[in-house]
Amino acid sequence: MSDDLSRSVAQATEYLTGIHSDIQSLISAIDGLLEPQGWRPAFGNKVGDLSNSLQGSSWVLRYFYRFYLFGVGDPSQAAERIIIVVGHLAPPPGSDHDFAALLAVATRFSPPQTAREVYDRWEESTRLYRAALGRPGPVSLIRQEYVQFAPKAVGATAIALPLCSLSGVDAVRESLVKPILQAESQLTFGEPAK
Repeated sequence: MSDDLSRSVAQATEYLTGIHSDIQSLISAIDGLLEPQGWRPAFGNKVGDLSNSLQGSSWVLRYFYRFYLFGVGDPSQAAERIIIVVGHLAPPPGSDHDFAALLAVATRFSPPQTAREVYDRWEESTRLYRAALGRPGPVSLIRQEYVQFAPKAVGATAIALPLCSLSGVDAVRESLVKPILQAESQLTFGEPAK
């Protein structure tokens, strides 16, 4: 590598570190706003799936996630109410948008599910972005829109926003947390999961 290219690599790495710091602040803000309302994060401090294998594409955080359970004392317990927050730094394959975005999906489960069960069945987010991105406020979802994301859910509502619109605790509160909590409180049990 030439010296100029080596400097560019160093600058890109520092820039990426700054993005990761901003994501940490965003997640901390969401945690801090949801926890007093009775929502607890599952999976401890985990926010993504990275690897230290030789497959370099798995070293870069392309998306992050957080699962929040309502009203359970232990995050490994099953819950009827789960909010899933997914932020994509690069759009998921097949998306209609070309920018970093964040998706919050409030779900209802009957019977209750653990966050691990929901995570293990989670396939993709593209349909949810199509349903919610660019629409004002949360969108009530039909089963076909959320079945690949949360196949055992019996009801779901979602909000999707450009990631960079969520700068600061006030923006997170007003644009994301308040609207998804209000929509979640009105969510009813829909058609049974198959």
